[in-house]
Amino acid sequence: MSKIIEIFVRQEGQRDPILRETHDGATIAALKAQLGNEDTSFFLFEEDADEPLLDDYLIRHNEDGLKVIHRHRCKSVDVSVRYAGRQVSREFGPGSTLDRIKRWAERKLKIDDVDAAEMSLQISGSVDRPDGSTHVGSLVSCPGCKIDFDLVPTDRVNGGQ
Repeated sequence: MSKIIEIFVRQEGQRDPILRETHDGATIAALKAQLGNEDTSFFLFEEDADEPLLDDYLIRHNEDGLKVIHRHRCKSVDVSVRYAGRQVSREFGPGSTLDRIKRWAERKLKIDDVDAAEMSLQISGSVDRPDGSTHVGSLVSCPGCKIDFDLVPTDRVNGGQ
């Protein structure tokens, strides 16, 4: 008998994941059928992957804990990050975490590690600073598939007497 695998599914436009179960050895096509309703035109991504999983990919049980998958209609998300009058852009898979995007932007913008530790990604034109584990695809919807961030100083909480 095959093992049950628990999968957190993060989705387009939703910050909170849903928990689904499948069997060890199930295909991505089978998981898509389980997740789909009338709309089956979506892709599934492993967390932090830029390419979607192929339909014949086998989901395997491992000892690493829960799997995290991202379901999205966009095959990629165009991400721009602005800092100190400079901007960098590239496409990421919708399952890319904001931590991964922040590290990429810090390298591209040549921000040293000390300064980088004090920075956060903020959605441009807002005060929203999503958690680093948030998938970029959770913040955008199809057909836009685009988001802009500002790299800003992290709010400090100072202890008081």
